[in-house]
Amino acid sequence: MSCTGDDAPVVPAAVPLPVDQIRASWPVRAALDERIDPSLLSAVARRWLGGSGEWSAPGAPPGGAPPALTARWLREDGAALRHLRILTAHAACRLAQAPGAFDGSVQAGYSVGARSCEALSDADGAALATRHAQAAGAEPPAAPSPSASGYQPAIQRFELELASQSLVYEFIEPGEFDAVIGRLHEAAAALPAPPSGPDQDVGNFFATRAGTSELLPAGQTPVLPSATTLFEGLAPGSGRQAGAEVALDKALGRWNVSLSQLPPETDGGLDASGRGLLDGWVRKAWHRELGLQALDEGEPDLALVLLENATDNQTRVKPGAGMDPLLLIALARARYESNELQRAVALLEDIGAMPGWESARTAARTVARVAVLPTAAEAQVKR
Repeated sequence: MSCTGDDAPVVPAAVPLPVDQIRASWPVRAALDERIDPSLLSAVARRWLGGSGEWSAPGAPPGGAPPALTARWLREDGAALRHLRILTAHAACRLAQAPGAFDGSVQAGYSVGARSCEALSDADGAALATRHAQAAGAEPPAAPSPSASGYQPAIQRFELELASQSLVYEFIEPGEFDAVIGRLHEAAAALPAPPSGPDQDVGNFFATRAGTSELLPAGQTPVLPSATTLFEGLAPGSGRQAGAEVALDKALGRWNVSLSQLPPETDGGLDASGRGLLDGWVRKAWHRELGLQALDEGEPDLALVLLENATDNQTRVKPGAGMDPLLLIALARARYESNELQRAVALLEDIGAMPGWESARTAARTVARVAVLPTAAEAQVKR
């Protein structure tokens, strides 16, 4: 009873989904469907679900992976590098607009910064960076041609002595990222398309859907709204974070209740720990995809909360099994765009320690210099 004497409102219980639909979903199939090849299950778990394993270099899916998984792997590596390109270009553009950001012997900083501004359609920033390049002693040279091949953007490196200090500068041209991303998408597009529809092969279904908010094969009626549907349903204006949390709680609550309808392990179902694991996979998938969409739609603060939730709000999340490149690089970008520069630097440094992802280290150093842009009283950015 409330203090006014009225009964408290009754919250309707979540209606469980049909058991046959739950059994058809990728999380339950991962646990119970013996038709899924163990090597495919291992590769998918390493990338999106968790367990053990390390990152592979960009454009290097696991050997023997089916075309459906290879194509998805390549596309997501491209999407991860696209977020890194945006982050790196923005930081380089921002840095090059500060007149004391680079010593005169490192004119490339202003030149790359000017082209980074242009890549972001920031004409005013490009003009200011160009003026700084000219003041440093030279007209900005034309952008070099991208490296001929490979899936890692070339890094320009400069070392010099200044005021008895050894300084290292690294730069990446926006065109380098564009070329690598283009090659990744071309490689993915060249692979044979997997079958679609309700009868698609279980392995291809698992390869394309596992770790996402799309629980069923293409062509089947969704058992729950996807992250895209939830995002599109958020009311405009303030309160979008609260709205996202309510929508997620409702959808995921129904999923959890539905899992409890499965028979016990002794009858070919799942025990409590198994249901908990599957529930965690789906929660992560919804937060990850909703966060990625919020970031693409220009809502970094909302994206930051959702992507942090997808990593279980770890104090220092690091690359590894279940913490895939797209998730973590998007998280680094969300931190940067939310002005959490030091946390962005820490994550980028950890990503840049992974073989093949050294470009994230260059981004980390660029953001670190942005974080200490000089003031009128203290010129410290060169360090």
